[in-house]
Amino acid sequence: MPVTEMSVAELWDNMYSKVWCWQNEDEVINNKFFLHHMKRVLDADLNYSIILSEENYIFDGVHRLMKCKYLEIETVNCVQFAKDPLSNSDESELEFLKKLQKSRKAFSERTT
Repeated sequence: MPVTEMSVAELWDNMYSKVWCWQNEDEVINNKFFLHHMKRVLDADLNYSIILSEENYIFDGVHRLMKCKYLEIETVNCVQFAKDPLSNSDESELEFLKKLQKSRKAFSERTT
């Protein structure tokens, strides 16, 4: 996949400024949880590109995006799937796509 430069503001403002990305349904947010992710943001290696889905969802790189925002870096390298890959699990393609659709719906509801 070709590496392209993308505006941090575009990714941040359109997708990630209003959501909390790291909490799974059963996780509790406490100081230990917060410090873990703060360390990951500070340690994020900006030499690696952010990996985007076909619809600009971040598959890998939210900590890198947060670091760019924190350091006021204006652009970040990204690679983007033209068509999202399928899961490597034993799930059928249809079940995987249903879960992906549900996840994206939940994400978009949190951003509005």
